[in-house]
Amino acid sequence: MPILRVWAKVFPVHQYSCASDKLSPRQIRQFALDKWDLRFEPNTLPITFGLSTTGHFFLRIVLGYASNDTTEWKDLSYARELVHKYFYQRYPRLRGIGLPNEWHGVTAHTVSTQSIASPVAAEQGDMVYFCGAYNGLGIMPSHYSAYLTARKIVGIADLGWYSLSRLNQQLSFPPDYYRSLMLKGSFNLLNSL
Repeated sequence: MPILRVWAKVFPVHQYSCASDKLSPRQIRQFALDKWDLRFEPNTLPITFGLSTTGHFFLRIVLGYASNDTTEWKDLSYARELVHKYFYQRYPRLRGIGLPNEWHGVTAHTVSTQSIASPVAAEQGDMVYFCGAYNGLGIMPSHYSAYLTARKIVGIADLGWYSLSRLNQQLSFPPDYYRSLMLKGSFNLLNSL
């Protein structure tokens, strides 16, 4: 399998999420959680709150970029504190329900904010496709890109396939030292506002 060169086109963005246990219909009505649409808070770091269809109330905060494209975040305890702080500042009445479900995750992003759907390697007649990279606008664009890619693989090239961003159309990032200077500086500025 050849090296796919995808790493130069995407960068990892770390997020921390938490969710309540499943709430009863009475709790949901009591706190009027069913009256709130999914919301994106106007903070310096992207924060998402919402009630899932399963009855769990959740929060997600974007933490930023970690050096060396690592999938590990050095200070998860700080991330946890930050998430709880934002949650309880915004929803002080929910302090009693708790947030026992927590996780850290990483998504891949591109400079252009366009997801990538592209053949990336061909060897002995086999084609390898890459479909991914999030843009912060939600997961639906990536699902649609994957749908169009799957149809292309089986020989159906929808018009939408031709409008998707190809790997060679994405800007490349320099190696880690310069990448870190660009990305960590940006996220540190967001954290300080």
